[in-house]
Amino acid sequence: MKKRTTRKSVGKTKATYDVPAVRTAVRLLEVLGAAPRPLGVSDLAREVGTNKNMTYRLLATLQRQGWVAAEEPGPKYRMTLVPFKIASQPVRRMDVRDAALAPMHELHDDLGESLYLGILDDDAVLYIEHLDSRQNVRIAGRIGGRYPLHCSAPGKVLLAFADNGLFDRLAAKGFEPFTDATLCDPDLLRRELQTIREHGWALDNEEFGRGLLCFAAPLRDHSGAVVGAIGTSVTTISHTVFDLTQDIGPRVLAVAAAVSQCLGADRMPPDFGRQVKEEAYSQVRAASGSGLVVPPLGAVDLTDAAPRQPARTRALQFGLSTKLGAPASSRALGLNKSTGPLGGPLPVPTSNPDRVNAELQTWAVRHASSSAEAMGAGLFRETAIGLANLASAAERRPDSQVLWGSGGTLCPRRGPGAAPLGTDSLTPEQRARIARLRRRQDEFLLDTKARRMGSPDEARVAGEIAAAVYSTTRETAEVLRRAEFLEAFAQRAVVRVEPGECIVGSQLFNPFRPPRPEGLATNAPWFNGNIGHIVVDYGRVLRLGVCGLRNEIEAMPTATDQQRRNRDAFARSLDAFAAFIRRHAEAAAAMAGSVPDDDDLATAGDAAVSPNVAPQTSSPHPPLRADDATAIGNVRRAAPHVSDRKVEGGPGGVWTPPGRRRHSLAAAGMRQVAANCERIGAQPPETFWQALQLTWFVQVFLHAEASAVAFSFGRLDQFLWPFLERDLAAGVITLAEAEELLACFWLKCCEGDESQNLVVGGIDAQGRNAENPLSLLCLKVTRELRVWQPSVSVRTGPETSEAFWTEALQLCAAGFGMPSFFNDPVVIRALEAVGIPETRARDWGIVGCYEASPQGDCCSQTVAGQWVLPNVLLAYLDSLPSGNGPATFPTFSDGLKSFMAADFAICLQRYQQQWNAMALNQSSPFESLCLTGCTESGLTAEEGGARFSLFGVNILGLGTLVDSLHVVEQLVYGTGRVTLDALRRQLKENFADTAFQAQCRNLPGKYGTDTPATNALAAEFANHIADVVLGSKMEHGVRPYPALFIFTGWAHTQVPATPDGRRAGDTLSYGIGPSSIATGRTPTSVLASAALAANDRCACGNPLLVSFNRNDIHGDAGRARLRQTIETYFRLGGFHVHFNLVDADQLRAAKANPQEHADLLVRISGLSAQFVTLDERLQNGLIERTEQGL
Repeated sequence: MKKRTTRKSVGKTKATYDVPAVRTAVRLLEVLGAAPRPLGVSDLAREVGTNKNMTYRLLATLQRQGWVAAEEPGPKYRMTLVPFKIASQPVRRMDVRDAALAPMHELHDDLGESLYLGILDDDAVLYIEHLDSRQNVRIAGRIGGRYPLHCSAPGKVLLAFADNGLFDRLAAKGFEPFTDATLCDPDLLRRELQTIREHGWALDNEEFGRGLLCFAAPLRDHSGAVVGAIGTSVTTISHTVFDLTQDIGPRVLAVAAAVSQCLGADRMPPDFGRQVKEEAYSQVRAASGSGLVVPPLGAVDLTDAAPRQPARTRALQFGLSTKLGAPASSRALGLNKSTGPLGGPLPVPTSNPDRVNAELQTWAVRHASSSAEAMGAGLFRETAIGLANLASAAERRPDSQVLWGSGGTLCPRRGPGAAPLGTDSLTPEQRARIARLRRRQDEFLLDTKARRMGSPDEARVAGEIAAAVYSTTRETAEVLRRAEFLEAFAQRAVVRVEPGECIVGSQLFNPFRPPRPEGLATNAPWFNGNIGHIVVDYGRVLRLGVCGLRNEIEAMPTATDQQRRNRDAFARSLDAFAAFIRRHAEAAAAMAGSVPDDDDLATAGDAAVSPNVAPQTSSPHPPLRADDATAIGNVRRAAPHVSDRKVEGGPGGVWTPPGRRRHSLAAAGMRQVAANCERIGAQPPETFWQALQLTWFVQVFLHAEASAVAFSFGRLDQFLWPFLERDLAAGVITLAEAEELLACFWLKCCEGDESQNLVVGGIDAQGRNAENPLSLLCLKVTRELRVWQPSVSVRTGPETSEAFWTEALQLCAAGFGMPSFFNDPVVIRALEAVGIPETRARDWGIVGCYEASPQGDCCSQTVAGQWVLPNVLLAYLDSLPSGNGPATFPTFSDGLKSFMAADFAICLQRYQQQWNAMALNQSSPFESLCLTGCTESGLTAEEGGARFSLFGVNILGLGTLVDSLHVVEQLVYGTGRVTLDALRRQLKENFADTAFQAQCRNLPGKYGTDTPATNALAAEFANHIADVVLGSKMEHGVRPYPALFIFTGWAHTQVPATPDGRRAGDTLSYGIGPSSIATGRTPTSVLASAALAANDRCACGNPLLVSFNRNDIHGDAGRARLRQTIETYFRLGGFHVHFNLVDADQLRAAKANPQEHADLLVRISGLSAQFVTLDERLQNGLIERTEQGL
């Protein structure tokens, strides 16, 4: 060991030591950290300048200590994560104030507003730093000041992430109201804290002081714990909530994220990460040239990108500039304007994901010259993997475009100018084909004024088939009778194949009701449809196909007679389904064969068909005569609205158009339709087209079995995306062709049903963003087609991407009532409240209008039960003794709650009888086969065979109830201007005294005005209703769950006069919105009140409809306001919201001149419909509500 001395300026000496072995070991670590791959002893000895013996001994020592690892063959050595962990230790010791001070000053220079840094101090937030505003009117604050946790933005952040014991202690003491906006109710505050945890920031909207707005974000340390909060305060004189959340808030979040990085946190908020990725994408674009098409910002999930072999990634620099915004952000990330970009060459990814992560970690260690820089490198860990993959993929396949999706899917470029997803890529020919199909629907609706397309002839045929079966059947169990009907339907129903269709199968027969024959015994079985309103497991049907479902049937339990009957019925219904599909294959092939082949005719290819398809089941029905006018098998009728075609006879009532001129591509398309049907009639689908066609056949057969509506698709973007992803990757289909197929599917959905909901977006079972390209394509097709079906809904939450928001808002701005927006976290919590496990609650779809249900394994009879709240209140008033009512309003309120509980107990008995009757008389073998759990249990859905069974309780008139209670509280128990007896007398007389009615009707502060009295009543009674419903149970594990709406009940339910001032027959409040007779509302106040309506406990639907003038959301600024409205409401805890963009004068004009406004679509309950097809009462109700902005 050598000893050196150095002379200091003061004349003293200081000894320094140099240990060659240590120096060599450090040099070994540096070389290993910089190496893109493991190195052998010889290579390392050469790099560090020592002999192989010394190198080997040092490596062996480092290996024993865990600093390096050896890989065979070789051995070859690579560095482990131990150096990274040690280099990160200084970060953990950084003081919160030290880390935040410089970024706070730079943000203060930028904003000029008050900034503060707070930490938790017992039961308050303690300011350890405060920077004053430079505005003339400013917020007073001081270092060392202590502020309440429950009503200040930093306090709510700290309280949200503190242990539950702190909240319980504060709640026990009571929360002090600093203003009338202070949230003091523990349950409401607890729900707001949950929202803060989900969104990662808090807002104080004049809760601590009037005229004061505050925004705060959490600071996290290396363990992920929240150790402080940073925020800003502004006045309402200079700023609005919109300014705070959309402009100032993101900058506060960016600084909070940067400070957290300095403190050792390794996770960035989504907004800040987007800025980082945006800069990274610009680097990739520059490096990759024209061979790479990078998707829009927010469209790529880099965390799932699979590592690929390297190409030019070794030369790719990680040059992120300081253009990220606030200088504080760049400093915290280790970026330096003078020295250039952070780091050096990006490590080369390998086929081993663990190796990639390890190499990126060691790359971070190599540049860990400071703790902040180390964490900055850590920030880019997941981004680096994705960028390396994109660049290497572009190198290997320069003729490809990168589509965002799982695994960074590569899809062949279909020629020059191929557009990224989301652009207008349909050809004029494709648009013309879609327009021809659309024109057929428009002509039909103008002729019939119906809300949905239907064919009376096809409905009559279906009814006659049902009548023939039920008149002659010898089956004693309903499940077998229904299977027999499906066999007959499959053989004899009209098969309609329209020219130019890509998706075939008519649903125009729905609904149908066979008339009960005279003289048939009243207790004799007869065909009764069920109520529909369910989401079957389409994804399971697509995965298994007919052959896979048959295998599941063979494995069904047969321990009981009931299970054996069900197995037989399931098998017969599946055979009928396959036969039904094959008949369409024959019809499509016949149509394609009637067209002469052209030289340029493209062949469709062969379809694989299983040789062991079961033959059609024999039927006991007598043969039908060809000359019988009512003979079902020979019915060959065209729909009356198709004027240019005639019906040609064919076996089984196959309907085909006569000879005609045909474009060769159309003929090829029909050949492919035939091939698709041949395939899926026996085997699982292989392509997106086949999967889409099988989905539609399932839908048609469900409607045939049930003669009902609201069979909803659930998460169509999830179960169809794997097929589209494969086809795009293999070059089987283009995005334009996929869009055309979706458009054809959408047009088919307009047949026979008006409420087939599908939902896109949201998260998967693990809580990750589940959006994919098909999610956006669904929204785009809906916007461009402007049809009323399917009814499209979107799931939004903290994970929702900018690209998804953009498409959803553009669709909303199109102005025909779609999409419905749902608050993902709130819906999930509401499903958990009814006993659905979290992983299944995350996989929810919407049934019918607004009813959330786990998709595919839940028999959710969502509209089975009804409960009309104003009627319950009127019955309670009638039960009170004359002249001797409750002495105080709390006593009156408690009595009403007890009365409601007793009334619901009576309703529950009726609900149980409904369910039992359904199981006895409405068994559905095909629906049960498609519902996960039924084949495993051997029971039908109606017998409780699915994994979950729910019973929807539709509850009407919350706003009317609250307003009525407000009148009682204020006029009877408050001012004493009226008595209960006088009020009851006026209700009986339908407000004969108009002055009395005016007192009740015009009372200020009603529900929807965001006043404390009615807000408290709404929260109190909505939660009481949820308690009553959720606390009840039915037989066989069926769980009732509440919905605060009845479909069109607000307009059609006849209720006597109510204390709020409405007369008998007037409309009621809709959903969780206010009554149309209440005054003094604004959209903001309506949202604030509706957010209190037990939204996270009413999974069966808590809808809110808001009407805007189209000009209110015009352009980018208007859509930004619309998004702020949605996000603000959802942050407050809202469940759902949708919008009508019309004005009352427009609706009046449409009512007066329907022919001129046939294309006016409006939102009516949970579906979009043409206004001119609605009955007069609905039209008048919509006009009235639109005038009120409801």
